[in-house]
Amino acid sequence: MLEFLKLLISKDFINNAKEIVNLLRNNKDWRKDIVKYSGDFEYKDKIESTIFINKCISIIAEKGWDIDEQIEVRFILNEIFENSFEYGMPSKELGLISASATITSSFIKFSTTDLGLGFDLNKELLNQEIFNPESDKHKGLAMVSRITPEIMQEKTPRRNTIIVIKRQGLKPLKIKKQNGIIIFHVGNSTYINKE
Repeated sequence: MLEFLKLLISKDFINNAKEIVNLLRNNKDWRKDIVKYSGDFEYKDKIESTIFINKCISIIAEKGWDIDEQIEVRFILNEIFENSFEYGMPSKELGLISASATITSSFIKFSTTDLGLGFDLNKELLNQEIFNPESDKHKGLAMVSRITPEIMQEKTPRRNTIIVIKRQGLKPLKIKKQNGIIIFHVGNSTYINKE
């Protein structure tokens, strides 16, 4: 017991305890970096989705995302909302789109859930010829998948959810075709695929 008391009052122990307390005081709480934002939209509320998008852009701007990334995120959110409004409602009078965003200084995760029958995301991306840089079939989802490869789908018989994650600093996918070779550029990495 005496040894334990000596340890508690030793200079080394007190200095270590002070360092730990200072680290805890100065440590940025990662949970404070997370902002969650969500809303439900009927077709008649379509214009309100713009407010949702503007709020998301405002938050990432406050978190230090550069203007190019803000533009990319705005494009992604617009396209995913448009897809839900166009295809995700049984009619303009019926249906609801639920949207949510989890925003941090390093990523934004955005999802929409609608009542649409859904579609096969991978098949749709192939139909839009995502890997053909010269294609005139590229639509919104193909463009979104070029900005960020993290686009996913969850389907149930009555709901279709599209989830997109855009990471800060991740550059869009660039595809070139030269002499029958497809070249993929992502950030500083290059991948080559012979046809």
